[in-house]
Amino acid sequence: MGEATPPPFFTWVSSNLAAHGLPSLPDQMRYLEDKGICYVVSLTSECRPPVEATPSITWIPIGIDDFHPPTLEQVAEFIRVVEKAEKENKSVSVHCMRGRGRTGTMVACYFIKMQNMSAAEAIAEVRHQRPGSIETAEQEDLIREYYTFISKPSI
Repeated sequence: MGEATPPPFFTWVSSNLAAHGLPSLPDQMRYLEDKGICYVVSLTSECRPPVEATPSITWIPIGIDDFHPPTLEQVAEFIRVVEKAEKENKSVSVHCMRGRGRTGTMVACYFIKMQNMSAAEAIAEVRHQRPGSIETAEQEDLIREYYTFISKPSI
């Protein structure tokens, strides 16, 4: 039995975060499991991966409509998952349908929060690693809004 098949457009964007398109086959979920991924964050509201194939993976749905940005609350939820996994020394993957728009937006927010990038640096890095990512002006605006939001000093 050979190695399982990766989900579409699978890449590691950091040491503990992978990004990809929808894993639509059980074999693609097993690939994630084989790579040590313990949390799969699904940004699709239109469908879900075959999570039953891998009981060891925790599935976290954060439904966002296609071609739309997440809310700041949805970004915070995603960041909490990544921070929890980091504390547990585990890995996370994030996906939407094709792994470009919604996924790229969340990855850019991850770069801002976890790697101290500016919004422009985060957008450029996501597009360098994952060409075609961050598909709409609204998604870019949300990334800039998130940067401003977390850059404000707390009261």
